Amino acid sequence: MKFFWIRKILSRLLFPMPLVLQIGLLGAVFLLWKRTRRTGVALLLCSHVLLAMFSLPFLSDSLLERLEMAHPPLTEARLQAWLSETAPTDLLIIGVAGSGFRAPVALDATSAEAPSTLATDDLWAGFNNDFLIRLQEAGRIARRLEMEGRDYRLAVSICSDVSIETKVAAIEQYFSCFDTPPERLVLIDNAVNSKAEIACFEALGGKLILVSSAFHLARLMKLAEARGLSALPAPAGYVGRNPLFWIPSADALNNFRIVVYECLGSLEVRKP
Repeated sequence: MKFFWIRKILSRLLFPMPLVLQIGLLGAVFLLWKRTRRTGVALLLCSHVLLAMFSLPFLSDSLLERLEMAHPPLTEARLQAWLSETAPTDLLIIGVAGSGFRAPVALDATSAEAPSTLATDDLWAGFNNDFLIRLQEAGRIARRLEMEGRDYRLAVSICSDVSIETKVAAIEQYFSCFDTPPERLVLIDNAVNSKAEIACFEALGGKLILVSSAFHLARLMKLAEARGLSALPAPAGYVGRNPLFWIPSADALNNFRIVVYECLGSLEVRKP
């Protein structure tokens, strides 16, 4: 847990914008004294150069693409080939890495008699876009396993302050669109980071299919391999590329932030 918070703090300090601001502020402080003025000018110049570099799509996009291309999409052909290599009686686990979820407290009531209750049919609105893409991919895989008559569990990691009952209702409501039986669903509500998620998926005791955003899956697979766990990667969702790759943009800064966070997160692999 200590390492978790250290990584969280480090990532915030090393994200592109905070790093540029820290260098710029340090340079401004050095400008106050004649003896350190040259150093201050150099630091200010460095902050501007770094800001321009981090903002260029061709750099951040290429780094992000390396993460996303680590594993190919799980096509129907690849899934079918993997299933053919597993025994028909094997338990299969579809593990969905967590993302943002919050209870949509402003939803309309389910009935006039209960004006303050949540409309549970609309709990899917609490999932953010990244999570919805992951859940959609998991639903597609679950539907295929259901058609094949395979024994499987669909484990969804949600770590938030929302009640367990609400989380369970949300995933049951969402996966009903894929005709996934509620008894197939497993809520993982105690995994605070990726390493803990892999441990929770492993504890379910089946052959694992890992579902996450393409850029995040590279780190998840390394964590699984570090535990000696063989997993089938299922990347879901790719970050869009900017065709104007020579013009600085805020999207490029965000992509660089993702790369920094994933690289720092890879330290979990080395930590026992």
